[in-house]
Amino acid sequence: MNMKKHFSLLMLAAFFLFGCNSIHNPNNNHAEKITQIKAVLAEAKKEYGLSAILFNLQEGEHIIMTETLGISAQNIPAQKEMNYRAGGVTETMLVTILMKLIDEGKYNLTLDDSLDKWFPEFPYAKQVTLRMLGNSTSGYYDYLNSDQILNANDLYTKTWDPLELVKIGVTQQILFEPGTQFNYSHTNFCILGLVLEKITHQNLVFLIDNYISKPLNLHSTRYAAVNAMPSPALHSYVTLQGVFNDATNWTPSWAGPSGMVTSNLVDLGKWMAVFGSGKLLSAKSHQQLIQAVPTGQPGTGFALGFGILNSWYLQNPNINGYKTIAAYLPSKKLSLIITTTDGITSNPDTHYAQLIFPKIAAIVAPDAHE
Repeated sequence: MNMKKHFSLLMLAAFFLFGCNSIHNPNNNHAEKITQIKAVLAEAKKEYGLSAILFNLQEGEHIIMTETLGISAQNIPAQKEMNYRAGGVTETMLVTILMKLIDEGKYNLTLDDSLDKWFPEFPYAKQVTLRMLGNSTSGYYDYLNSDQILNANDLYTKTWDPLELVKIGVTQQILFEPGTQFNYSHTNFCILGLVLEKITHQNLVFLIDNYISKPLNLHSTRYAAVNAMPSPALHSYVTLQGVFNDATNWTPSWAGPSGMVTSNLVDLGKWMAVFGSGKLLSAKSHQQLIQAVPTGQPGTGFALGFGILNSWYLQNPNINGYKTIAAYLPSKKLSLIITTTDGITSNPDTHYAQLIFPKIAAIVAPDAHE
């Protein structure tokens, strides 16, 4: 089973061409779209054999629709308040904190500061900049592709040290000269998390709480380097070697600082609306954050901590059985969250939220791919 959080813009680009808990003041246009979305979600749950689908759509701060289908665990329905792992959405929070620190001015930071200010012992530290970490152009190897991780029998039970993970990545042969190409790598964001801790002399638990969760009243959003999911928890499932497992409380530590935030459906919708609009940042910093480098595929780019696909800002985490699309469309101020959990017949290597997303996007923003 492939446990990674892939940033598969290529896969999404290929698909892009084509019980409701709350609906808030739908006008006729929204009502028609809601009906279509409900049908897509119900069909997907059945076709893919999913345990649950959680869905949130909002325009700015206004929630248009939330939907939860299926069960969390036996006889317990999935609910919008349930907590789950947000994985790579953490990366959008890390880059936001970085840009906030630049805005504050007290650390004398720029995106072009080189890594040797904090980790001079890392290879190519004088050439790799904070910007290259954020847009994944450093050339550092993704530690999740290493034999040491892929063949680890204790992947989901061992408590992995972030620096250990980073060293696995940076000691591999560099993929290209820093700053010359794009290649998504978890190593970049793990390093960025460690850099933020060194700059501020605070841990990521404190930084996420004080720069993200508290200012935005995201009461269910936290950096959680522990195995136990906070209650109420949406249960997740992973099939390994033919055995269907409850993965809810497996360690997330293999994701390192790139993926340890837990949240819930409504909080993630709020967060993507804020992140996408740049509400927490100066206009200058927001513009720097959304500047994308080419990925080599038409219609796609990668900015600081997120991908851009035909105008949608995207993160697509897959961590311990929680498969999510967190998206924002700036032209319409739409934020969209899809999270799925596998059923016993689901394919553990298929990111089902990625399959559902283009169908929903075609309903809510049919012109976004043009």
